[in-house]
Amino acid sequence: MVSTLFIYILLALIAYVLLTDIRKIRKKEMEKSETITIILIHGATILLTIFLLIGVPINMPTRYFIDQISVPLSEWLEERH
Repeated sequence: MVSTLFIYILLALIAYVLLTDIRKIRKKEMEKSETITIILIHGATILLTIFLLIGVPINMPTRYFIDQISVPLSEWLEERH
């Protein structure tokens, strides 16, 4: 189980890297395609980190929620094929 302190440190590191990348984007040191890629990667990383931050303290309810979704989804997929 990942500790909450580690996730906070990871979130602070991501925020620092994101801010430095935003400075580079503002100074126009990057191309447009690089800018879009960086924004997508940082957004996905932040969302994953926030999910971990929420999911760690409430581990069992999260697992129950995933089980409730995955069973009907697998049955629906079996019916489709």
